Amino acid sequence: MDAKTKKKRDRFLMTGLSLLLLFSVLWGLDQHMMYANARQRLENEYQRNWGSLLDGLEELSRLSAKVSASGLSESRVLLLEDIRQQSGYAQEALSALPLDSGSIVATEKYLNQLGDYAYSLRKKAAGGESISAEEQQTLYGFSEKLSALNEELQTLAGQIDHGQIDFYSISDNGSLLAKASRVLQRHGTELGAELAGGSKKEETPHPVNDCFGGIEDKMAELPAFNYDGAFSEHMCEQRAACAEETEISAEEAEKIAADFCRAVGETGQLQSSEGISSGSLPLYCFSLSDEAGETTGYLNISVHGGHPCAYLSCRTPGKAQLSREEAAESAEQLLKALGFGEMEAERWQMQDDRLTIAFLQQAEGVLLPAERLLLQLSLEDGSLLALSADEYWQQHRTRTLTKPMLSEAEARARLNPQLEAEPGRLLLLPNGYGGETLCWAFRGGYDKHDYLVCINAENGNEEDIRELCESENGLWTY
Repeated sequence: MDAKTKKKRDRFLMTGLSLLLLFSVLWGLDQHMMYANARQRLENEYQRNWGSLLDGLEELSRLSAKVSASGLSESRVLLLEDIRQQSGYAQEALSALPLDSGSIVATEKYLNQLGDYAYSLRKKAAGGESISAEEQQTLYGFSEKLSALNEELQTLAGQIDHGQIDFYSISDNGSLLAKASRVLQRHGTELGAELAGGSKKEETPHPVNDCFGGIEDKMAELPAFNYDGAFSEHMCEQRAACAEETEISAEEAEKIAADFCRAVGETGQLQSSEGISSGSLPLYCFSLSDEAGETTGYLNISVHGGHPCAYLSCRTPGKAQLSREEAAESAEQLLKALGFGEMEAERWQMQDDRLTIAFLQQAEGVLLPAERLLLQLSLEDGSLLALSADEYWQQHRTRTLTKPMLSEAEARARLNPQLEAEPGRLLLLPNGYGGETLCWAFRGGYDKHDYLVCINAENGNEEDIRELCESENGLWTY
């Protein structure tokens, strides 16, 4: 290769390398700009949620104080509804921030309880009942605690506004994550204690810098806060109804499991219990296997009373041979064979050669929606594929049923006159906080839609209304 050719080759290589380097630099700049834009968009979203949290806490403080000052029932209903909504907005904003979820549990619980407590009082005020002085004082205490929390977070907001810290740069040991989480954790504990009506702890006020610099407050055990609401402490600590029954041994549970398998035609070999699951409904957990050792199903038996609470078969059903009515009849016979007695189908769904039915227990002709279980059957032969009865055994107990104060005709008179209602049924409607309300339930059509309307059998109030959606593939409610 002569010198001229070599020179041309070197020039070509240098030009190619220069272009490649230029392309790499341009690509890197483009990626950097994309990264910066994505970071800024995420930071803006964090900032928006941060602002929403601060605004929500400030508004909750004002509303809680206003309820205490208001003297009109109508005004209180509106203010309490605003509190319920603002609690939800604040919780949504809080959960969207890049904070350690384990360190804001108390605050999230507080916001849940505050919104639910406001909803409980709103129902009380809407029904014409007065709010007690103690309940007014509790709401005013919320206002003070929310103001204290908001003040500390406003100090942090000032640092953010001046660019001293930003959300995107938070790491597991980042300053903002640790600081904000500790503030929320400490105040969530205090607010929860205020909800519980417990006494305040005398503690020296911590300066903001000290608080954000490394205060490690541990969550204190909060006194129980009980009220008529779904997030009340007594609802969280509710035990299963069957917990009062005799506790059985693992050997007894295995015998009950074997009897269940024979009753449902399960041919898999029952394996020894894998231990007791924790929770409000302790269970012995079994697995089923074939001759090759492959798992074919699972079965759970309650520790108290020895009841079948859950069953799942791993087999895939063949092509459907039965109609929905035939499979439903097989389900009713199976329930009787398992000792559940006469139950009534509430809703159903057909999918992939399977039929799933929700059944309700009944007592003296009264439906019990709290005692609900699910069955899934194969449309090939009507055999059982799955059973979910945890909810049933959580709530199954002997109830003392009272005579309705209103007759069916009197309850029907409370319906919308334009609703074409079928004959009514009595049911015990769960009220969401551990109690039940005796109601007349009417299914009726209005403007091409079907509804289930529940009228209180004592005072005639409309307790619940649900839309019924029915098609060739199922019936469900909204």
